[in-house]
Amino acid sequence: MNSRISMVLAGLLLIGALIAGYWGLVLSRAPEPVAAPAAPVVSVEKTLAAAEDQTRQPVVVLRHEVPAFTPLTAADLSVEKLRTAPAGSLTQLDQAIGRIPLRTLGAGTWLNEDSFNAGGPLSRMIRPNERALAVAVDEVVGAAGQLSPGDYVDVLLFLRQDAGNAEQSAQIVLPAMRLLSVGDQLGLANDGQPAVPPPATPKNAPRPYNVDSPHAPWCWPCRSLY
Repeated sequence: MNSRISMVLAGLLLIGALIAGYWGLVLSRAPEPVAAPAAPVVSVEKTLAAAEDQTRQPVVVLRHEVPAFTPLTAADLSVEKLRTAPAGSLTQLDQAIGRIPLRTLGAGTWLNEDSFNAGGPLSRMIRPNERALAVAVDEVVGAAGQLSPGDYVDVLLFLRQDAGNAEQSAQIVLPAMRLLSVGDQLGLANDGQPAVPPPATPKNAPRPYNVDSPHAPWCWPCRSLY
């Protein structure tokens, strides 16, 4: 009886020793390194493009020419991102869809509120009971290019000496006339905001003027006499 008990105890001790040895072997093993997730590869070009895209501003432009009095649809418009957005330009398609331009707008024209207003920027600079008058100037009349829109000038009449005029003289015909524009430069509209010329397209882009040129026009308002 005692021998059997001894054998059972010896067997239990052997099994326990095997379990303890296996457990010690498992714990002594070094854990396998866990592979770190691979970082996404981002090209330099994509990074620069994303950074540049954040600095650009959206501008609503026309895909094609739109005749006057034609309601705009989404098919007529697109949004382009420019480094410098024109002042007052529309930035969302919803601001232009359904609106009716009052003049024909060319392809590539960027849209602003003036695109849907009657008359040009010059007409919004003329006050009640005024009429605008354009005059071609030269270097002498143009004060060597020192005048700007918003300045006030006197219009003089020079009388040369001839058989009907014994003495050469100059007379002020129109005093203190406000300059509306000089060449392509425009002054302030009646609401105090800068008058912005309509967006130029390659078809109707204005020819650049030099204020000192004899073809550079001045424009000023004069009081209506009727």
